[in-house]
Amino acid sequence: MTKNYSKETSIPSKLKGPNDHNEFLNRITKSLYYFEFPMTDCLSLPVTEMAAELFTGVNHTLERLDVEEASKISRNACVSPCSLILALLYLEKLKDCNPEYLQQVAPSKLFLVSLMVATKFLNDDGEEDQVFNTEWALSSNLTILQINQLEKEFLNAILDGIHSESPS
Repeated sequence: MTKNYSKETSIPSKLKGPNDHNEFLNRITKSLYYFEFPMTDCLSLPVTEMAAELFTGVNHTLERLDVEEASKISRNACVSPCSLILALLYLEKLKDCNPEYLQQVAPSKLFLVSLMVATKFLNDDGEEDQVFNTEWALSSNLTILQINQLEKEFLNAILDGIHSESPS
């Protein structure tokens, strides 16, 4: 069963004090299975479900990002919650600046490439957690050429959107 997080999650528009904020954070950490010191750096099932819904929602085709596929990709590539947050920021940016690209790419490939670029950004060269395109290809059952092409198209879509927003 797919949850609709945009309708179910009620975020208070104004927090009245620190206790309201703490209560809200406590509720979110429990519902997304994240605590002060998470046991693992991988995505929890509720977070993966939410990501699958968000990435499917931008593409108005019948293609969907399956939760199992999203779980497999994030688990095999050791995707951190921080990488997912950055990937969601990329998604929001593309919604604003280049929605045409979002209609051309399958939700599963959009999920994969946005996580890949986000992870690369956060785990720059020299870091222990660095992941190479060959590893992303293995985790997604794509060839290295397909992964490279996907990354190139994604980066071009973001750059095209940024350039079109810039004042001339």
